Amino acid sequence: CTSNAPPVPARSSAQQEPLQLALARFEADANGGVAASTLDPLLAHLNRGELLRLDGRYAQSTASYVLADLQLRAHEDDNVGAAENNAHPGAYRPSDFEKLMLTNRLALNYVADGQWDLGLANLNRTHAREALIASGTATSGKPRASRLEGGNYPFETLNDSAVLGLTNGYQTALSHYLAGFLLEARGDPLLAAPAYRQAMELQPQVEVLQRGFMGLPERARFRDAKTRSDLTDVLFVVESGWLPEREARTLSLLATTANGSVKVSLSYPAILSSTNSASAIRQLRIGDGSGPVQEIVNFNTLSRRALRDEMPNAVSKALGLAVAKSEERESRKRSLATGGSGVTLVATTSASTTDSRAWRSLPERVYFLRSQLPQGAHVIGLDDDTNNFTINLRGPFAVVQLRKYLGRCFFGGISYPLPAMSTSDQRNSVASFQNPPPSTAGSNEYIAVGPPAVALPVGQKNVVVTASRNVRQKAPPPT
Repeated sequence: CTSNAPPVPARSSAQQEPLQLALARFEADANGGVAASTLDPLLAHLNRGELLRLDGRYAQSTASYVLADLQLRAHEDDNVGAAENNAHPGAYRPSDFEKLMLTNRLALNYVADGQWDLGLANLNRTHAREALIASGTATSGKPRASRLEGGNYPFETLNDSAVLGLTNGYQTALSHYLAGFLLEARGDPLLAAPAYRQAMELQPQVEVLQRGFMGLPERARFRDAKTRSDLTDVLFVVESGWLPEREARTLSLLATTANGSVKVSLSYPAILSSTNSASAIRQLRIGDGSGPVQEIVNFNTLSRRALRDEMPNAVSKALGLAVAKSEERESRKRSLATGGSGVTLVATTSASTTDSRAWRSLPERVYFLRSQLPQGAHVIGLDDDTNNFTINLRGPFAVVQLRKYLGRCFFGGISYPLPAMSTSDQRNSVASFQNPPPSTAGSNEYIAVGPPAVALPVGQKNVVVTASRNVRQKAPPPT
């Protein structure tokens, strides 16, 4: 089984270890340390980008994500899901939701750095990737198992109500709602509406997503009447925990072929239900009051849904290999004239070792809180955490990012939108919305419309990321 160690020490010792030390250890491993041989380049760029993001070094984090994105785009035409890892355990192939989170992470980095237009462009790429993933999920006519036995696999983790309640194992409301917020801040309620609607349809039970869509006309009227000039519409993006660990478990399969019964032992990743209560966040403290945060993504649940959706392909592939081996054995027996025609053959074969690696430094949960607050200084914090941060609100819109990781709260800064686009740009944007690019994901698929993404050729060897205009407020040391 391939090592799945996260890029930080084990949880028992990491609670007291500073992020700088964890990042230094990871950098040493990635540059020739003892663990360098176990680091896949794509996975290394993903985890390094996340740690740099936590440290507030957004330009360096973005550069690492861009390198990961170049590698991912080089393999994207293969349309190979995470279940194919079993055939190629040496090369890391991310899950579909990890592919989408890469462009989401780029978008959030650009938003934190004040470049909301580039953030919107990367959200547009996320939605285009969603359509690409959806177009490749059709099932094929491969051998099917006549009986699937548990072995030591915890099937209950794939069949609980939270997993079954998800639409699929890759799509989340995070990118659609964030695209709606950025478009609304840019003065495009016409474009914001389908983004908010898609987010609400993915998770109709979440109140903040309902209000995003249902309250859009009223918010637009209030802004036109300039009745909220002293308020800032703030979207708090709160993250906590880290992606759950995958464990290799075995499945026992039995299929009937023309040559008899075939037994297959398949190694497949499993994720236990979340027991990390420390990653759950309930309230965001704002001044003397507080507001409840609402969970938008639970990556533990999403990861298990992804495993559930990918299992049929993994089973079909293992069965196909077993059937091929069975036919080969039968052919050899016939050529040697040693097999009896009335004997039922029961063959046993094993599938290759599974790849249980993952982008472990991603958060386990993402929460939203949206509030209209008076402009000026506010002290914020999470639950009963003793770390407080001061934000100074100005303008009509703002995004604030926070992350609770390894027992510490990290302040990702506060950012504001760029000036409103010109009338001609608005007309072009509306024209793009009225003639959207074709989608194979179904009639409900929404692709956010934004500025064109910067071209990043796959064959480019040297990637230069220029320093971006930083409008992020530095928080004072935690009090």
